[in-house]
Amino acid sequence: MTDQNVSRYGWKMWLVIAAALAALLAIVLLFYAPLRGPTPDEAPASPSTEWTTAPEGPAVQVDLPDTPMRNVPRATPSATSQPR
Repeated sequence: MTDQNVSRYGWKMWLVIAAALAALLAIVLLFYAPLRGPTPDEAPASPSTEWTTAPEGPAVQVDLPDTPMRNVPRATPSATSQPR
């Protein structure tokens, strides 16, 4: 007599494994390739004002004050001050 190693679960175990793999594959595919079609492109972004030229035509006159730059001494802690 031949000794057969028959599993108690048999084909049901392989069916559960195949169903789990199919569900995992479906989740991955839906995440990376959704069923809805491609979304329409948004309106093109306006160009950066950093690289544009100055507008032509009349401009608003601005009078800025002539204020000289000066260095302000750094505040030094006094001998009586306590650390925070």
